[in-house]
Amino acid sequence: MAETEPTEPTDEDAQRAELEQLRQFKQQAEQAQAREQIIGKVSEASGIPATLLNYLPADADEDTLNAFAHALDQFAHPKPQGMPNQGMQPNITPNATLHDMQNALFHN
Repeated sequence: MAETEPTEPTDEDAQRAELEQLRQFKQQAEQAQAREQIIGKVSEASGIPATLLNYLPADADEDTLNAFAHALDQFAHPKPQGMPNQGMQPNITPNATLHDMQNALFHN
């Protein structure tokens, strides 16, 4: 029975492995750079600091980042809801009582 000896990695194999590692490193660096550009764009448009947007998963796209930034802005700075029928004119006569006017304004 012939025993197979473990083959020693050759210089060519080592170079291939190193080249593959360099390709992976380059791809990761390009992905990180693209993400930083998107985060910078969303941060500038929304006013949300980029450090907060970095908490989202790495695979989050621009739409997800925008939605998160909008939700975070709404949480940090809630917009007033206003009053019902805000800006409308009450439909009452000039001789109406104060009670009639209040009902017209707030109970439509």
